[in-house]
Parts: sequence; C-alpha cells; structure tokens
Amino acid sequence: MTEFIHRGEEKRRQNQVLFNAIAQRYDFLNHFLSLGIDHWWRRQLVYSLPEDFSGSLLDAATSTGDLAFAILKRFPELKLTGLDNTPAMLEQAHRKMVKRGIYFETMIADAEQTPFETDKFSALTIAFGLRNIGNYNEALQEFFRVLQPGGRLLILEFNRPESRVFGPLYSFYFHRILPLVGAVISGSKAYHYLSESVDNFPDRSTLRKLIADAGFSDIKINDLTFGVVTLITAEKPVN
Repeated sequence: MTEFIHRGEEKRRQNQVLFNAIAQRYDFLNHFLSLGIDHWWRRQLVYSLPEDFSGSLLDAATSTGDLAFAILKRFPELKLTGLDNTPAMLEQAHRKMVKRGIYFETMIADAEQTPFETDKFSALTIAFGLRNIGNYNEALQEFFRVLQPGGRLLILEFNRPESRVFGPLYSFYFHRILPLVGAVISGSKAYHYLSESVDNFPDRSTLRKLIADAGFSDIKINDLTFGVVTLITAEKPVN
C-alpha cells in the first residue's frame, strides 16, 4: 500500500518535513546504506563535465552539498549555486563549508520555480533530487529556461535494475532491508519513502521523453551499478 504522496504540491510539503527530520543523519545514512558507492556515483557525474568546463553551475536539490563539493574539488574556480527547499539540509551544507573551507552560494527555493533569470547557467546538476519534485514537467522546463544555449543538464537518480538476476535481489534489499535499517538509525519513515519514490519514478523511456518534451537534445542515459542508479545528460540546443 502506498504510504506517501508522490506528486503535486502536497508532495513538496511532505518532503520538506521528511528531509528536515533526517538532515543531521542524512550523509551517514547515504554512505552507510549504499556501502559508500554513492561517492563513486557522484564522481561519474562530475567527470561527465568536460575538463575545460567553466562558467556558472546550478546544483538543484543540493541538500547537504555532497555533489557541490565534489564538483568544486575538480573545478575550484567555478561559480556554483546550491538550491534546496529544505532549510535543515542547507544548514548541514553550511557546516561542511566551514569545516572544509570550501564555500558556495546557497538559496532556499523550489526547483519548479527558481528566482534566476533566463539563460543564466552553463550547467545544471541534480543528484537524487528529481524524484522528490512534485511536478517533473515543470522542473525540467525550468531547468531548460535557466540554462544558457549549449548548457548541460546532468541528472543522477535512483532507478529500477532491469537485470533478471540482480533486479530481484536488489528489490528485496531496497524494499525490505534498507527501509528498516534507515528507520532504526534515523528514527524516520523517510527511507520507506525512498523505495516508494523510486517505484513511482518514470522509467527510462518515459524520462527520456519528458526531457525531450522540455526542449533538450542530445539526451544520453547510462546505467551505473547494474542500473541501481542512472546518469542522464542532455543539452539545451543553441538557437
């Protein structure tokens, strides 16, 4: 039985409550429950950017900043803005900035309606956050708007493995083990939401169509770790 809301404005409010509640343990749980592979997943996104990449980048759903820090490690001169609608997550990102001596601008806002001007950013990234948005179409259209012509969209997101052997094994872990362990450690049902949100997320072909309908071209979808995670890249055409 579905326990959570998976679309619309109510989903946004629900997720703010969920993620505010687990913010202090969010990083530990991500690393622990993924066996540390989440570092490698983010690295694959970072190295999808060209070696000479420069300009400005918006990291949507930046949460505690793990992807932003990984990007700035490779591109220290990059102007990066991290956007998230969960204050407690950004508080954790700010603590990490002070600890690491690496700083970037942050903003509390929703990905479906950002405060930025059109054609502002050279690239836009979102890691494990697209699932949590109430309206995928609106968010992708907004991503297209704020990107410069020729700008890159990079999405890292959980997915459903298609392997007949690995798929059922991972499904058992993802639906039975992970939510229980996450609930014990975090004291929250957020990790029950995680499995539900992946089940309700568009499949690869539907996601490709949504991205294309928003105006993007050169869409590439690459599975990582047997399809547990998918890396999607696309480009805003140059007129």
